[in-house]
Amino acid sequence: MQDDMMKDGQSCSSHGGGCCKCMHHKVPVVMVLLIGLLFLAKGLGWVADSTVDVAWPALVILAAASKLGGSKCKCC
Repeated sequence: MQDDMMKDGQSCSSHGGGCCKCMHHKVPVVMVLLIGLLFLAKGLGWVADSTVDVAWPALVILAAASKLGGSKCKCC
């Protein structure tokens, strides 16, 4: 697998990876975090079960839609 290259010629993997600043690469991570927080809030009794039952599929759909609708960046 070929390493992504930064402007100075160094590979992203030599910097610990994650050197791309494109927001659409962060969408899956943010969605997993939000879904996890949603289930934690449900477990702690902060939100109703019915709210979680509707919210988590909506977050997954939003994440998929943002990935499909997003434009390609230089790293893609």
